[in-house]
Formats: sequence, structure tokens, C-alpha cells
Amino acid sequence: MTEKPFEGTIKYRHPSLGYLTVVMSRSYRHVTGRWTKGMARVSMPPVREDEMRRLVDNMAPRLLARRPDTPDFSPDRVIEAPGIRISFAVSGAPVMTAKADFRRSDSLIECVITYGGAIDLSLGHHQKFLSKFVLSACGRMWPYVILPRAEAIARDLCGKKLEWRMGTGTRTLGSCSSRGVITLSQALVLMPQELRDYVIKHELAHLVEFNHQAGFHDLLNRYCDGREREYEKMLKNFSWPIVR
Repeated sequence: MTEKPFEGTIKYRHPSLGYLTVVMSRSYRHVTGRWTKGMARVSMPPVREDEMRRLVDNMAPRLLARRPDTPDFSPDRVIEAPGIRISFAVSGAPVMTAKADFRRSDSLIECVITYGGAIDLSLGHHQKFLSKFVLSACGRMWPYVILPRAEAIARDLCGKKLEWRMGTGTRTLGSCSSRGVITLSQALVLMPQELRDYVIKHELAHLVEFNHQAGFHDLLNRYCDGREREYEKMLKNFSWPIVR
């Protein structure tokens, strides 16, 4: 970087924030910061390198105070939800890689994710890498954990067989098309059964009410035995074991 004010994007490792992205643009009038998928992002007007680092240092305490919970992928960590168990191990390979081994019984799918020694669990982009790997493992479990439950709830509430698809999103957990095809995210595998069921029932209600108006909520509340608001609050407060 030159001594002149710089305009553009820079990535570097900060002593307390880890790797972060700094975006400098003439369109910014103030210094702001936020977390995006486990990595800090600071926006500011164009400045010289020494001033940029000073501004990031000043922003660091506020960013650290707002830092979202980081996922724990350490070898003694176990992610458990109904029907699944995910644990972690470290290999001696000094590379950033991972593999998943599965074992399935009638009542449980166990998965061991082994990652290379080059992965630093304190770094946001490494957490993101492992999070994607966990989600990929969930995709392998989805047909055995989520699909049978969805089909059973649909038979109970609708009395008919539906078309189901697996989604990969972590923000959109479910959707219902105009043709009545329901997509459920692989991320549901990580959730407790009552929240899985809530998302399934939410999409089933859209088969009747294709909106979020009063009629939809009345129907969904009936599907949830009067607990729609309770489940919605639980869903918003759910502590995800991955970076979303």
C-alpha cells in the first residue's frame, strides 16, 4: 500500500480480530464494522495504511463485544440431535482438508469428521470451511432423518403424499412452490425435533394459505397445537453449531 489514501479491499490478520476484510471507498463517510460468516468486516473512507490500522484498532473492542458465538469443532465436541451424532477428530496431515465417516443403525447415524492439522479453529474462514463440511454431512443424513418425518407429518395433517426436495440454505429453512413441492434444508438435521417439526408444518400450511396473513397463522397455530408463537421464538433463539 502506498502512502496515499487507498481505495479498495484489503484482507489482513489483526491481533485480536483474526483475519478481517477492510473496505475503503469514497462512498463511506464513517467507520463501521460488522461480522459476516465468522469474519470481521470494517468499512471506512479511503485512508493511508497506518491510519487504516489505527481505525481498525479503535473499532476492535466494539466488534469483539458483538462477536457472534463461534462454533466449536474441537475433538472433544459432539453435535447431537434426534437420530444423529457428529463428532470431530484431527489428523496428522498438515493440510486444510476434511473427510467424513458414517455409521448408521436403525435409530442413529453417527458421523466422525476428521480435519487436517492446518486448520486453525480460531480463524473465521476455517470455521466457515468446517461448517460447510458439517452441512454436507447433514445432506447425507437428510433422507434418513428429515424426509421420513416430513412424510409422516404430511400424512397426518394432509392425508396425502407430497413431493419433497432437499435444500442447502441455512437462512431459508423451508419453502413451498406454487406446484406444492416442499423444500426442506439439510440444516434441519442439526435442530431439535420440535423445531424440525415446526418448519415442516410451516411449509405444509402454505399448501392451503400461500401467504403469511391471518389465515395462514391460524392454520399453522392449529397444526402446532396452539404453540406457533412459542416455536417461532425458539427458532429465532436457536444456537446454531455452525457458521451460517
